[in-house]
Amino acid sequence: MKDLGVFNLPLNQIHRNPYQPRVNFDENKLRELAENIRINGLLQPIVVRKIEENKYIIIAGERRYRAHQILKRDTIKARVIECDDRTAYELTLLENIQREDLSLLEEARGYKYLKEQFNYKLEDLSKVTGKSVSNISNIMSILDEPEEIQEYVNKGVLTLAAYVWIKKLPNKQEKLNLLRKLEKEEIKRTNIRHYVNRICNAYEIAEKLGISVEDVLKRKGKAGRFDIKTHIIPEDLRFYFIGDYGFDAKDIEYLPSKRLLYSAFTIMHDKSIAKQFSNVLLNRDKLDGLFLDCGAFTCMKHKQWSFFSKIDELIAFYENIKPEICTSLDIPTFPFLFEHWKITPQEAIEMTVKNAIKFRDWKPSFKTTKVFVLQGNNKKEYLECLRRYIDLKIFEQDNIALAFGGIATTSLKNQVEWISYVTKSKEFQEIKDKLQFVHGFGVGNPERIVTLYQLGVNSFDAVTTIIITNTGGYWLRNGKVARHIIHESPLTRKVRFYFNAVSFWGQLTEKFAKLKGIDINEEQEKISLKEVEDVSNTETYRDATEES
Repeated sequence: MKDLGVFNLPLNQIHRNPYQPRVNFDENKLRELAENIRINGLLQPIVVRKIEENKYIIIAGERRYRAHQILKRDTIKARVIECDDRTAYELTLLENIQREDLSLLEEARGYKYLKEQFNYKLEDLSKVTGKSVSNISNIMSILDEPEEIQEYVNKGVLTLAAYVWIKKLPNKQEKLNLLRKLEKEEIKRTNIRHYVNRICNAYEIAEKLGISVEDVLKRKGKAGRFDIKTHIIPEDLRFYFIGDYGFDAKDIEYLPSKRLLYSAFTIMHDKSIAKQFSNVLLNRDKLDGLFLDCGAFTCMKHKQWSFFSKIDELIAFYENIKPEICTSLDIPTFPFLFEHWKITPQEAIEMTVKNAIKFRDWKPSFKTTKVFVLQGNNKKEYLECLRRYIDLKIFEQDNIALAFGGIATTSLKNQVEWISYVTKSKEFQEIKDKLQFVHGFGVGNPERIVTLYQLGVNSFDAVTTIIITNTGGYWLRNGKVARHIIHESPLTRKVRFYFNAVSFWGQLTEKFAKLKGIDINEEQEKISLKEVEDVSNTETYRDATEES
């Protein structure tokens, strides 16, 4: 580029740039500019490109040129340069962007022209304009939208900050619905993110479940939230959904945590559950973990006392299934057990320890974590059980975990007191680094999960919260089995199961967010704003976030 200097040029020798990206000129503002020039004069000369003798093309300053036409001036002060076509267009676009004279649509067309005519790459445009590649890419993608949506850009309804969210919507109709709401001020710009996430998640759920989007939006879940992110839940928390009583292999894809816990007893002694479990095994590649509990609680309900002495049979079953986690055969110290079986709590602990010896000596032919269960009727008995395990050198093996048995049947106050008593003991402190994890059986209440997690129990399974049903089958609720009296179609059951699971996971997320002092809305905003961080430097973004 060569600068030839500043001259007073005749207006009739100057021509507008045929490739000027700016299309719309506000007539009222042009008259205001003309009046300002009439009073104060032209404070800054326009820039023109010399094409040939007495012929110039405007590079920058077309509004000032048009204002002079309104004033019927014969000449205008202009800086004259010589340059090639590429540089000329680059300067024209850059001047308009810097002055914010361009609408988003005009800016997008400018980028497109440089890209198509002069083979600019996004990186080249970024260097020229000082804007990031992602920002330019977002602006250019407006050209891919239908004309009806582009029209909202011209109206000033669709800003770049809003568009970054709106383009995520699944189809044209949803985009237009939101734009109409924005135009009528039925929705605030600060609520766009939540609205878009809600609609996108509704479409995803509808596709998964084979139902309409309208049906999804009617089902509010936990306060209508389907955009809660699981990153708030600690990584070391392992959560297992119980698969007994009506769980179908097809349900795996709907679980927020793809880990399942099954009762070995129910599989070994219930044909219907064994059949369901076999289907789950066929889809095992979809699971992140399979946890087999011995099923002590179910044994007692069925009064199958003989099972508690069948540790060899249980080990053989584990060898056949090869779960990632398996549990020793423990004897719960529940009061009703003593009434029916006529044994004392101490005898139950003795049997638990006896079974643990065989479980300790078992050398699995596959990679697994062996879980030893603490039993007792009070905190001292729990600690005494732990001491017995230490004496047996159980924790000198690899891949060992510890579980608190029976805590689901006592109050939260007792749970906290008993677990704290054990975990703060000298004995526990000496072996805690050797443990893979500490598990709490049957704790399905989100608030209890968070409370116990703080005590060091970081693995749970849900009995009380998630209701899993079959058509005309059984349901699990509050640890009891009851006849399901409402007939459901497979689709209805699938929908209800999914929403129960999502609602539960939402509650669990919110409880952990509260524990960490995290505002879920703010946290989600931080994650999402990574996609629009470049937009934050533009005036359109400042406009869109002004209310917040």
